[in-house]
Amino acid sequence: MNSDAGDPSKLLEATNPKLSGLPLYLLVDPYFGDPPSLDIDPQPANTFGALASLRQAAWQGRVVEVAAHSDPVIEPRTLPYLVALDGPSDPVLTMALQMAHAERDEAMESGRGVARIGALLETALHPFRVMDRLQRMWVVSPHGTRRYLRFSDARVFELLTHLFDAQELQAWLGPIAHWHYMARDARWHACDGAAAESLIEGEEAMYRRAQHLEMLASSHARLPWTPERLSRLNDRFCRAH
Repeated sequence: MNSDAGDPSKLLEATNPKLSGLPLYLLVDPYFGDPPSLDIDPQPANTFGALASLRQAAWQGRVVEVAAHSDPVIEPRTLPYLVALDGPSDPVLTMALQMAHAERDEAMESGRGVARIGALLETALHPFRVMDRLQRMWVVSPHGTRRYLRFSDARVFELLTHLFDAQELQAWLGPIAHWHYMARDARWHACDGAAAESLIEGEEAMYRRAQHLEMLASSHARLPWTPERLSRLNDRFCRAH
């Protein structure tokens, strides 16, 4: 008999994402508000910088990157943001994983629920460049109408993995080596970008990777939408500007 079967900590460990060792970021979706346990009130923050500082303090001083576009597609406080983590041993990561599992359990029990813990991203890009990439990824223009794609909701990202093939998603993710998301089976799954790789040793190899990442970061961040794919994407996950 498996003695770990009834141990919640062992179950959590077994379903955790398999990380490669690259720099790690937490993607948070505050569309319906920041995680309640953080006790964040973003209303007083009237600038992007103030919003970042407020959230950085709530996430125990971790570097936080928020959207910086002057013309966001939706209310700035509800746009996804990044929390830079200190590797797989960061206690903030443990807290985020527990939140994600609790959110998933609530959604399964109630049929509703909010997925504020969106994803774990692995990439060697600077946090500012990662956010720049995300901002270009979440704007879609089907039929000439500018819309916001809520891929920071893990349920939406899981749907995208069914709508698009691996090669299309790889090009879209570009410099983001691994995108880890919690699926409906309560396990973390990974989608690889064009920069998928393990740690590279040596100065010359690191320089080549930096050049490659810069090229990928500048590449197009567009998914090949078709009318059929659009019809399968629930409108509550893709909002008009």
